Amino acid sequence: MKHAKYRIENKNVEVYNSFFGVESILVNCKKVSEGFSWFGKDHPFKIGDNNYRLKPYLSFLYIGGVGVSIYKNGLLQKEENIVSVSDKRKMFLRTALSIALRLAIGGFLGLELGRAVYRIFEMAVN
Repeated sequence: MKHAKYRIENKNVEVYNSFFGVESILVNCKKVSEGFSWFGKDHPFKIGDNNYRLKPYLSFLYIGGVGVSIYKNGLLQKEENIVSVSDKRKMFLRTALSIALRLAIGGFLGLELGRAVYRIFEMAVN
């Protein structure tokens, strides 16, 4: 799912993250960095003569739950996220669905674990 889109040096820089934790950085639709991370990974790449580094992080301030720090030649930059309204709506719906699904799976696993522990104690007592 797309979390952010920036316009840097006349190039589109997009940040994606899959449900399974694979982050991807695309510059003009070309993948320049990819890696697994649950809590954000550094993604170094170059545009022209400049070295950039993007670092996604968890944040409750953003609709998708992910913020992005952008560094140009080692200095933190202030860039505006230009994700469209429809993308923001999709991110909100996916985030809400993801949270609901994770809560349901966690609740189910918790109940099953509780039943298993109860059976073990029941067998130990008898």
